[in-house]
Amino acid sequence: MLKAIGTFEFARPGFFEDARLDPSWLPGELPDFIATCLETMAPGWNLDAAERKRLLARAERYAPLVAAVAGAARLVHSDYNPKNLLARREGRGWRITAVLDWEFAFSGCPLTDVGNMLRFGDTPFTDGLVDGAEPLPAGWRETARALADFLTRPPREPALRAVLSSAGEPPASAHRASGNRPGPA
Repeated sequence: MLKAIGTFEFARPGFFEDARLDPSWLPGELPDFIATCLETMAPGWNLDAAERKRLLARAERYAPLVAAVAGAARLVHSDYNPKNLLARREGRGWRITAVLDWEFAFSGCPLTDVGNMLRFGDTPFTDGLVDGAEPLPAGWRETARALADFLTRPPREPALRAVLSSAGEPPASAHRASGNRPGPA
């Protein structure tokens, strides 16, 4: 189902503004996007100065991963997770029959939805993605997680606060995506 969702293409990436589903502008650089969000949404985010600084620093570190997929313009659900999936039993397995809760959908990189699912750990979904997907880019797991962390988690959530409290560096593939380090993914 997720693969089918990601086959819908648009003229450019961005957020949907109205019923015409005409994508509007989406900032291309992750640190600029996060800074804009902090400026325009800060009252509801309740981040202290240290958390804001860590969020911006993390965005800088992960920017090469996101930049590598910045031009993607395919349908992204943006809240793809088990709570928004209806399924029915078929034989010895399950088949997704519907995807609910589309109000955060946008035009961008479908790895954002993969990142949402990866928050639940490696599951049969992950196995199915790897087995049945078109070729995945080098560093796809890290890119998916970065997209999901930065584009779909409100900073007031405890999960993002945990991300902000970690000093984690992006994996070597983030540096490779920007051309800073050689080596296999």
